[in-house]
Amino acid sequence: RPRRLGPRLLVFWAIITLGPLLLGASFSLSAYFFAATQWIGVDPATGSLGELAKLLPTTIMMLLLTMFYVTIPNRPVSYAGAIIGAVVAGLLIAVLRKGFGFYVTHFPTYQNIYGALSAVPIFLIWMYLSWAVVLLGATMAATISEWREAGGRPQHLAMTSASKLSVAMGVLACLYEKARSGGGANRRELVRTARVSLAVLEPLLEELRGRGYIERTSRNTWVLARDLTRVTLYGLYRDLGLGVNDDDDGSMGAGGWQKAMAGYLENLRERNAEAMAVSVAEILSADDDGDDADEGGATLKSVS
Repeated sequence: RPRRLGPRLLVFWAIITLGPLLLGASFSLSAYFFAATQWIGVDPATGSLGELAKLLPTTIMMLLLTMFYVTIPNRPVSYAGAIIGAVVAGLLIAVLRKGFGFYVTHFPTYQNIYGALSAVPIFLIWMYLSWAVVLLGATMAATISEWREAGGRPQHLAMTSASKLSVAMGVLACLYEKARSGGGANRRELVRTARVSLAVLEPLLEELRGRGYIERTSRNTWVLARDLTRVTLYGLYRDLGLGVNDDDDGSMGAGGWQKAMAGYLENLRERNAEAMAVSVAEILSADDDGDDADEGGATLKSVS
């Protein structure tokens, strides 16, 4: 569900204020640590404390990015994905900082072009590259989280009729099992059961909800909303927009090849309805995974 206006404003405020403040604090803390090592008589260039001072900004940046990648997105993100994305982004920012500093100190030709305003383009380029790295880490965190939730084998946008029907059956199977104990399933459980990405699952959930098969509770869990013993496999197939519907004949003309085509579509609809007349609950309650699975696979191949 989309966030309300209040949480949106808080997230926006956190990004534009806390981010730069914490980033500046990391560099200030590093400088303070560097000065403290000199004050106590430790050489910061060779001692272990000096090495720690060099790693401190990058470590703080990684912790900061991990917190951002977990809390800011409006969907669950695994800690493993957030940590990996933050580590990659933190290392890239460290490399970017070194490279950018080398360029500014060794190639000062931009000062001859822009003069007193030379700091403006340098600042804009730095902001652009920094946010590109941060967004790269966010993309990695989201991708890894999605991959882990789907069991390592997520399906993506391109699905055939058979695979879409199979994913829908996986969702209904999970909710059918939960309904026996009077409960529901959250989005993460459905992703893991159906083995699809969120980009595939979310539109399918809304489609099933619009057709009255499932419903979302106030706790953001999904439950069954229809008796599956009264729903045939063909009914589900047709409601998902995969079959030939009755109103498809209206687009055909009254004569010639259009009339013949309407007849073929009617025959196809009748054959599919006959082949898929079994109820969804009967399929989900099948104990024998041998003949039933072979028969179901042949049915899906014939209608896909």
